[in-house]
Parts: sequence; C-alpha cells; structure tokens
Amino acid sequence: MDVQIKNHSAIDALRRGVATRLDIDYIIEAFNIMEALCRLGVASEYKDEIKAAQDALYAAAKRGVDAGYRFVLKASELNAINLGMEIHDAQVEVTSIATMEKAMDIVLGEIKKKRARVILEKTT
Repeated sequence: MDVQIKNHSAIDALRRGVATRLDIDYIIEAFNIMEALCRLGVASEYKDEIKAAQDALYAAAKRGVDAGYRFVLKASELNAINLGMEIHDAQVEVTSIATMEKAMDIVLGEIKKKRARVILEKTT
C-alpha cells in the first residue's frame, strides 16, 4: 500500500472517529518522520507547528487508549494534526531518498535510545 494513501486513510478514519490503533500508529510514524526531516532542515521553519501536531496526536492517542481505543479529537487537535499532515506531505514532495533514509535512521535511533514518547497501554 502506498505510504501516503495509508497515512491519509488513517487521518480520514481519525477525523471520522473510527480510527483503530493501527491508524494511530501510521500517523505516529508519519509524524516521527516529519520531525526527523525538520531536524535535517526540511521545513524547519514549521518547527512549532510540527511540535503542535505531535502534541495533539499524543494527547488524543493517550485519551483514546484510556477510552478503550476509541480515538476522538478535539477541534484544536484536528486542526493541528491536519496541518501536520500537510507539512509531512510537502516534505515528502521535496525530500530525496537519501534524506528520507537519514530521517528513518534518526527515528530508529530515538526509539532505540528510548527517547520517543510512549503512549501507555490502557490504564483503567
């Protein structure tokens, strides 16, 4: 499945309130790459918007886990996440394969070093 189609399908499911844990994982992956590309200078002028998108997704995902994996967005979260995906799409359009591979290495390194925020399993 084409990655952009997968990402947009997941965003659409989230917007409609029918997202699964897998949909959330797809968006998290896209946003992790978005942040890594920003670190590499791709759309770095959108650093604040990228952080806001990640924070919104994190908050919605954490709430969703506690609600039995039912992911519902607040309006402000929807706006931030939509903008984040627009930024990610624009990054992908202008990024070389070599830069994308560097971004993936950054993400994997952050995960291995346990620097990534973890969305905990259901707490109730």
